[in-house]
Amino acid sequence: MAYKLDRVANLIQRNVSEILQFEVKEDIGLVTITRVRVVNDYSYAYIYVSFLNENDKEKGLAGLEKAKGFIRSKLATRLD
Repeated sequence: MAYKLDRVANLIQRNVSEILQFEVKEDIGLVTITRVRVVNDYSYAYIYVSFLNENDKEKGLAGLEKAKGFIRSKLATRLD
């Protein structure tokens, strides 16, 4: 079962990275998805991010918070 959790986490990481790179219009700066952790029942995924410029961290987090609904809906259309 851990193998399937890892596959789902990798799929989420790849898709969220693409959404952030190509579709999000908010100013989030240079952000990297460092890790995705999916809980055993697949109800939650915790996404860990890192910012290239530490000075833009607050602005980037605010942009991600503003765009989270958009990211969720885009991710839902990509996942089966």
